[in-house]
Amino acid sequence: MNPVDRAAIAWSIGIVAVFVALAAAGDSLRDAPADAPGGAPIDPNGLYPETGRNPPADAQTDAPGQEPVAGAPAEQSEPAAAVTVYIQPDTEVPGCELADECYVPSAANVTLGGTVTWINGDDAMHTATGGTPRTGPTLEFDSSLLPQGASYAVTFEAPGSYRYFCLVHPWMSGVVNVG
Repeated sequence: MNPVDRAAIAWSIGIVAVFVALAAAGDSLRDAPADAPGGAPIDPNGLYPETGRNPPADAQTDAPGQEPVAGAPAEQSEPAAAVTVYIQPDTEVPGCELADECYVPSAANVTLGGTVTWINGDDAMHTATGGTPRTGPTLEFDSSLLPQGASYAVTFEAPGSYRYFCLVHPWMSGVVNVG
């Protein structure tokens, strides 16, 4: 067997392994409604209470002038024209989903025609892929693999709620609310 055939077989096995892992996770994965409550204020020292991590300097806030919200979903009083979603450090292992701290904010509210930009702050590669772990990708948007420090932006031209997750780490999920 030549090297190209071996590579093709290895690639195929890898893809199948990802989908088997997604299927095995199935019902154990949380698929909360888009308006599920979450998050808690940061402590007086400016750290996320559950993790001790500092929030990003320009993290989403509940309202102008307030401190960043720990975890998410962050609910702003009005949708913004642009929202930055941070992929948090250490999200390559399960646990961040317990406090909605995988993507911060995990609920981004943008105006019609607004843009959401995801920035990977983790040293592992991640994706922002339309869909859910339970139902799979929707093909509405897909960042492909984002290395540390990379960003991906989507402009949303139709109103609605757009769920997304990480193809590599399916416990990571969020939603973009447009309108």
